[in-house]
Amino acid sequence: MNLLSREKTLKVMSVTRFHFVAGMPMAGTEHLLSLLRQNSSLVVDEEGPAEGIFSELAGHIADGGSTLNKLEPDCQAALLRAAFDAVHHNRSMDSIVIDGNANWMKHTARVAELLPLSRFIFMVRDPVAIAADLAEETGRMHAPNKLMADNGIIGAPLCHIQAALNGPDAERILLIDKERLFQDPVRVLEVLYRFMRAPSFEHDLRVLEGLVSTPKLLPQVGRRVVSMKQTSKKRRDVSAYVPVWRRTPRTEATLLLAESG
Repeated sequence: MNLLSREKTLKVMSVTRFHFVAGMPMAGTEHLLSLLRQNSSLVVDEEGPAEGIFSELAGHIADGGSTLNKLEPDCQAALLRAAFDAVHHNRSMDSIVIDGNANWMKHTARVAELLPLSRFIFMVRDPVAIAADLAEETGRMHAPNKLMADNGIIGAPLCHIQAALNGPDAERILLIDKERLFQDPVRVLEVLYRFMRAPSFEHDLRVLEGLVSTPKLLPQVGRRVVSMKQTSKKRRDVSAYVPVWRRTPRTEATLLLAESG
């Protein structure tokens, strides 16, 4: 077994940058990750166990009866950071890790605290277009109030995005609209690499060919949703719904939105 010296281990932990790609359903996350995999200097992991291990450890730490709860806060933080290092232990020292597990979105605040060099890339899309694609994929209409609920397929990631954009670490968030990625992939990737503080890379953009879809509209019947703000019970038509990222003009996040809409 080739064990690292303590000095080298500390250097790897301090030098490695962990970035996270997550987003709404059918918002192009898989397309962005496919592009990033072309760059051999990036370690791109979409289905790895890091998020599961992190969540399990965090759950035990939060449990007052767990042995892990007896650790000092600094030791607990070190244990959580070790989850990232353990999963990607075989990486090269100068690599940049991109973890594409969608569940990282709900851990943004905690991860930002644990990994000061981390960045978060959120892929978003018009909720109406997502609902239309879900209906086409499943062959049935989905109740808008369920889709937009706090635990709904669309509502849950929107709640996480809202919290992140309004949070203290918003400057570490890059939000990319799917339509913008397809409209201007060269510019989007240029901004993305600068945001990650990584050397630029010339990607083969042919993986995006034929994937641009015409926005679909849901039938007018039943297109009512509950507002994101739970203080109001007023219901809105989905066609008039303004996504949360367009209602946060003062966020410190970097927003790459579609040119229209």
